[in-house]
Amino acid sequence: KEEAFSKCKNLISVELPDSIAHMENAIFKECTSLMYANIPRSIKKIPVSTFSYCKSLTNTSVYIHEGITEIGSNAFYGCKGLTKVIIPDTVKVIRAFAYEECTNITEIVVGKRVERIEWYAFDCGMTLKSIIMRNSKGWMLKAYYTDTGDPVDISIKQQDLDRPFRAALYFTQNYVKYNWERGVIVNPPRD
Repeated sequence: KEEAFSKCKNLISVELPDSIAHMENAIFKECTSLMYANIPRSIKKIPVSTFSYCKSLTNTSVYIHEGITEIGSNAFYGCKGLTKVIIPDTVKVIRAFAYEECTNITEIVVGKRVERIEWYAFDCGMTLKSIIMRNSKGWMLKAYYTDTGDPVDISIKQQDLDRPFRAALYFTQNYVKYNWERGVIVNPPRD
């Protein structure tokens, strides 16, 4: 059920059985004392706001296993206990605001098969010093012309994403408000 354990201030640990095939949105939202959560291998998507404001979660207390394909919007919003995030190679999409306000994250490792990173997904503040892209080829920004509203794809140089500190600057300061995608660049004609 959506928000099933939301705001359970005394919930410290969760062990979900493998028989669970999916989780609903915001199931552990604002469980501020939650220190450990086991996501079973049967789960393929971390839904919207699953762990939002679970400020006691740390790097080792929640493991995103190989098999997860999507990290939902606001999934870890405001999880201030996180300092390093490793996105497994099976993840294809990281939704908007997934790690926003996680102001103690210093390093993020982005898996090889990630195809889309939505706007403000890694808006972690000035503490983010390194983003390691396991596949830095073919990334572009999905932007829009301000005068017409027409879409435009802006390619990002691979060498900029190959440098972890520079990639962190791109994600958090320069292009935080854009969607990132990997693929073929198609620029619309301008009149």
